[in-house]
Amino acid sequence: MLSKPFKLSISETELSRRLRCFTIKPNFLRVYGYPVESVKHKGKVEIFKGLPDSSRASNSKSKMELVNFGLHLRSYSASSTDSGHGSSASSSPNADSDSSETSEDEPIIATAYFTASGRSQVLPPRAHSLRKQCVRCLNFFHVTDAGTYLKRENCTFHWGKIYEFYNDRERRYIEQYTCCFGTKDAAGCTRHPQHVWTGVVAGFNGPYSDFVHTRSHRDDKSAATKVYALDCEMSFTGRGLEVTKVTVISYDGQVVYEHFVRPFTHIVDYNTRFSGISEKDLCKFWNNDVKTLTEVQRDLLNLFDADTILIGHGLENDLRVLRMVHKTVVDTSIVFPHRLGFPYRRSLKHLTKSYLKRDIQVSGDGHDSLEDTRACLELMLWKLDKEIRTKGC
Repeated sequence: MLSKPFKLSISETELSRRLRCFTIKPNFLRVYGYPVESVKHKGKVEIFKGLPDSSRASNSKSKMELVNFGLHLRSYSASSTDSGHGSSASSSPNADSDSSETSEDEPIIATAYFTASGRSQVLPPRAHSLRKQCVRCLNFFHVTDAGTYLKRENCTFHWGKIYEFYNDRERRYIEQYTCCFGTKDAAGCTRHPQHVWTGVVAGFNGPYSDFVHTRSHRDDKSAATKVYALDCEMSFTGRGLEVTKVTVISYDGQVVYEHFVRPFTHIVDYNTRFSGISEKDLCKFWNNDVKTLTEVQRDLLNLFDADTILIGHGLENDLRVLRMVHKTVVDTSIVFPHRLGFPYRRSLKHLTKSYLKRDIQVSGDGHDSLEDTRACLELMLWKLDKEIRTKGC
């Protein structure tokens, strides 16, 4: 339950005006992984998942250019200070370098994956795109575009994160998993009968033809801009993460829309530990408040227009699973940046604790989308309050 919510005495019109300066610029939506119109395939949508700066995957003997659907991510030859293995300590190459590009060679089309060490690995092109990497154990598996697994394989993994804990006996910090306190090299403590993936891979994803677009209300230019906060809970299917619950609240924190969503694809893992979604939630026998994605899209398009300001945390993920293109967004993971910069992001839980002095996501039953939407909204109200107090405007 939320306690002591942060409130700001402000009208929705004034709130929307002040939030404008925090919306992501349209030309940066692609960089942050938001669904956008394809520059190559007219009428289609694409999603770009960028590689972190450390993933250059270059070596001292060769240089290559990573190309995927028209975007060029140049890789540079290793210098004396770079091992060439794409370690996390590597700095990003200088785009103005004049001696390290292979402009005369034909680009090599490649796909990037992440290894257990946290480094990236560039693999040669495959004859098909069925090969995916499990986000839990990092092993590879094969699944069709329709979400059908070609082989049933068990997945053994750690569901927790690695943190440094102080060991009194050894008098030093050691890295352990939060789920079982196993060391970094310990075997997984959890098993699932299938591998899972997010639904997107590094590089360009798409082109997609099943996205909807929020529409502009040109017939009513005097209509006030609405402000909503949005959050989705997701479960794993063969096609990656799909939306299983959507919550929308208004600028004053009141729920205006909340429904469970039944994916078209068979659910492989409800991801209950994090999503809070169970099989019972999506069963019409137990729950009459379940809709299809098409029904939810229709409802949201009636609620949002192209000028509506949507607030969320990592909102590109929510829009992706909603199969929706919307360009007026305020993303708290961008407004409150990580000290190391993008693509690193601070968790919503950490932001809420740091700025609102409140704990969220502490229930053992998984995340609560209503709790998360209110946290996002209140973070932006806190931000605006600080701006008003410090700038006197």
